[in-house]
Amino acid sequence: MRSIIGYPFSAISQVLPEMTRDRLIRSNGPRQIQLLDRKGLEELASGERRLA
Repeated sequence: MRSIIGYPFSAISQVLPEMTRDRLIRSNGPRQIQLLDRKGLEELASGERRLA
């Protein structure tokens, strides 16, 4: 996932709740994350979109 969104691994746990709230991802357990909005994630990585 970090290669898609461009966040360093250490920062991912801090932004997961925000990504869930923005409906970009959904947690399917402690080691599984479902990507709900790949385009939104790509926009986040490119700087076109910001987390709420």
